[in-house]
Amino acid sequence: MGALDRVRRGLLLERGEGGAVASGALASALVLLAYGLLKPARDAIFAAEGQGGELLWTGTFLGAVLLQPLWATLAGRLSPAALLAWALRGSALALLLGGALLEVGGASGSPGVLHELQGSWWEGRWSQRGEGWALDAGPRVWAERAFYVGLSVGNLLLVSIVWAALSRRFQQLQARRVFGLVAAGSSVGSLAGAGVVALGSARLSGVALAATGALCLEVALWALRRAGAEGQAPRGGGLRGLALVLRAPRLRGLAAYILLFTLGSTWLYFLTGRLVGEQLEDASERVVFFARMQAVTSAVTLLAQLLLSGRSMAGLGLGGTLALLPALSIAGLGTLALAPTLGAVLAVNVLMSAARYAFARPAREALLAGGSQAELFQAKAALDTAVYRGGDLASAWAFSAMAALATGVPLTLSAVPLLGLGVGLGLYLGRSAERGASSC
Repeated sequence: MGALDRVRRGLLLERGEGGAVASGALASALVLLAYGLLKPARDAIFAAEGQGGELLWTGTFLGAVLLQPLWATLAGRLSPAALLAWALRGSALALLLGGALLEVGGASGSPGVLHELQGSWWEGRWSQRGEGWALDAGPRVWAERAFYVGLSVGNLLLVSIVWAALSRRFQQLQARRVFGLVAAGSSVGSLAGAGVVALGSARLSGVALAATGALCLEVALWALRRAGAEGQAPRGGGLRGLALVLRAPRLRGLAAYILLFTLGSTWLYFLTGRLVGEQLEDASERVVFFARMQAVTSAVTLLAQLLLSGRSMAGLGLGGTLALLPALSIAGLGTLALAPTLGAVLAVNVLMSAARYAFARPAREALLAGGSQAELFQAKAALDTAVYRGGDLASAWAFSAMAALATGVPLTLSAVPLLGLGVGLGLYLGRSAERGASSC
């Protein structure tokens, strides 16, 4: 057996799959690289918002709901090749606009006078200091908020589109072996983006980062076409995707799983934003902290995707793999409740993000792989935008309500009971998929 054959067998690849998997992984890497270049700035904006984060997430949800009918309409009218081109090149233009918004944000002045009490979110961004509340108003605040919402909505839909095309290319049993490798491409891209920001954030403008991301998306389009992952666009109205989710039991179960795991990720995200905002006052320090956290997370996730993702689905099955994320989320929140420090925040974010992208995400995509065109394009877009962001929205306001009633350990652990339901639902979805596959 030659060296290449040993590598292929070690990666669980069969003959003839290497080219398509490599092209799919390259596309995934470039999409996440484009996002990773701007994600640390987005997270630093959230940390600066303090107690107004749920309003940013409300805007993100509304943006996802409004974008879903537009995507479904395009999917019903464009050819498969044109559909992917519109998605990636439209996202490239949106990235350039986002870079311009970051430049507007950086041109604003310093916070205004101090007040004894916090004012309205609509007046601007309020931050609490030792002497009182400081108001930061003007174009900077609203440009940054628009950037946050636009990047959050656009990236989620774009990643959904790319995975839908790849899910159409690889059938379910094949996807269980290779999707860990494709997802590893995402980690490489995210790691590269975080490294660029961490090493050169002081020298690179938002426009330069956005232009680099736009170029990455153009190359990603080429890679998807090379992989043969264009798929087929379905026909139907703008609300058809949500109707499919409500009608199909498998999709309803997957929607419930997404709602439950967004609860854990939202709790962690809001707790992280609060702790970083309290313990790091300088905006550039926050950007660098988030970039470093993204880099460590991507490196750990990459190792897990290369070494454990495929074997997890083969050994634990889809159910056990889906259950890992809510189970580890429970452990992570428990750790953060005992040690609410930046070091613990870093460790728990790495743990939960690695579980999300190395296990839950490939397992979710494998669950849908080989499905109908409507499931893979319209229903999947609805799951990854409206349902996902709806879970974020509900979880954000639930966190805000709980924060008004409790702090510290009770606040951190209040999501744990529902995450326990997520463990059971993941096991159920996996068993249902196994029964369906065995009957084919």
